[in-house]
Amino acid sequence: MGDRMNFIGNLGPLIDGKTGEVHEGGALKSRIRRRAAELAVEGILGGDRVALAYGNSPELLIDLLALWERHACAIPLDPGLPASEVERVLQHAEARMLLSPGRTQRLRDSSRREAGEALILYTSGTTALPKGIVHTFEGLASKFRALTENIEAASWKTVLCLLPMHFGHGLICNCLWPWLASRGLVLFPSNDLEVFSRLGEAVDRYRADFFSTVPSIWRWVLHTGAAAPRMKTLKRVHCASAPLDEPLWEQANAWTAGAPVVNVYGTTETAGWIAGTAPGERPEDGSVGGGWGCEFQVREAREGVGEVWARTDALMKGYLGRPEMTAAVLRAGWYRTGDLGRLDDRGRLHLRGRLDDVINKAGLKIYPDDVEEVLKQCAGVADVCVFGEPHPLFGEEVAAAVVLKGDALSRVQSWCDGKLAGFKIPRKWYPLKEIPRNERGKVSRRRVLELCRG
Repeated sequence: MGDRMNFIGNLGPLIDGKTGEVHEGGALKSRIRRRAAELAVEGILGGDRVALAYGNSPELLIDLLALWERHACAIPLDPGLPASEVERVLQHAEARMLLSPGRTQRLRDSSRREAGEALILYTSGTTALPKGIVHTFEGLASKFRALTENIEAASWKTVLCLLPMHFGHGLICNCLWPWLASRGLVLFPSNDLEVFSRLGEAVDRYRADFFSTVPSIWRWVLHTGAAAPRMKTLKRVHCASAPLDEPLWEQANAWTAGAPVVNVYGTTETAGWIAGTAPGERPEDGSVGGGWGCEFQVREAREGVGEVWARTDALMKGYLGRPEMTAAVLRAGWYRTGDLGRLDDRGRLHLRGRLDDVINKAGLKIYPDDVEEVLKQCAGVADVCVFGEPHPLFGEEVAAAVVLKGDALSRVQSWCDGKLAGFKIPRKWYPLKEIPRNERGKVSRRRVLELCRG
């Protein structure tokens, strides 16, 4: 699997969870090779960049591997993006072709070619300056080796994918790593609430051993009372994007009935997972465990908390066409994650939020995650987001958007007394019906601030 020409050597079955269609064995490999030959006729050469707008479907992976057979670079796109956003990304990437269901769109006669590029993942197609994260064949091969060495997966046969495949978490870690190592892969539409509501049935139907999640999936599964799987085939479940807090982790573990739910950590820049807790390890204080083929440092720390720097062979090549942005985060093989955290005496990483989310109240630094962790323990709080709100005297004041479980807000406010230092207690409260999250389950505190201020 380390050689970019041998990615199709050990493919597992590929299953469309929506239609039930199965692609497997020699027929699957033949289809990939035929598709590679068709792309060659279309003039696709090594280093050409080709965008794929399929969403979660077997066609995405078949075309991706066909491109890799041609030594070309794939750019998976969210098919739900407006046409103007797609066009901006295509121009920025200098893509030669756009492939989508039933359509081949040639964009230019030739494209800028960079040897060794395998994937370009866009983390923001909705801004004026798209940010394309470039991964190489060599880096991806390193990622697959690190995951194989650190995750016990020898007995797995079938993996479910519920996550969007135009991001690193869903594509690289949840899909490509197990599928290229001969595990069966079942693809569901991303963020499909109906699938989440019947997740136990899907696990049983395919006798699944593994799937990966984000916290918002668990909130939905548990909120809707989705029936748990009955056949006990699950061996492991991951949760990334943000660590599960202890109450939600306990509920998720009860649902999986013995299959450990593991908090994992990674970024698109690191090709996904670079750390994870041990099976059964409780998620104390934002713990995401030890490194998986990755070394961590915490720099410029105050009281043990500082910015997390990571070093891994799977690190991105850089941000496409953004040398200054790349230089700002890549330093002598180290990546500035922008996350805050601390390392304990066993070298395990504990996250404390984002560097740019820290609230500065009259010179006092407050980590929103610390306040959220306390509020989530209140029985009257279903969900919460803590953020800094501008204040004319203090610079910033602590504010909290809360989803209540029926309790009066005044009871939640009173509950904070004695559990949080006085300067950490929110002084502005905003009851919401839900906390807005993106498709990866992440909360933008700035977006919540905008929503609360109307």
